[in-house]
Amino acid sequence: MNDLGLDEDEARRALDALVRGGYITVEQFTANGLPFFIEPTEKGLQYCSGWPTPGGSSTFLAEFLSAIDARANDAATPEEERGRLRRLAEAAGGVGKELLSDIIAKVIEHHSGM
Repeated sequence: MNDLGLDEDEARRALDALVRGGYITVEQFTANGLPFFIEPTEKGLQYCSGWPTPGGSSTFLAEFLSAIDARANDAATPEEERGRLRRLAEAAGGVGKELLSDIIAKVIEHHSGM
């Protein structure tokens, strides 16, 4: 509260908004009613810590394929690397975006503990 320059009422309202928004849960309160033991929710972790969101695998895949394409078409990329990147993009397209999205979703779930 001090670091943000908030008084108790402002902090209480801000934390209440985070609870109502589903970003945190409060397990304990101080004697003056301020949240004391605060836990992030899955939604809060997705927003603040980059945890994957439902459906995020298709967004990741689109960004991944776009990054490959951009690098493969960048004149600064050595020709040998550009060729490998083009072959990677072709292979990914041959496998199919739906299958790749499913694989990415499983990897994300495994790494995030979901």
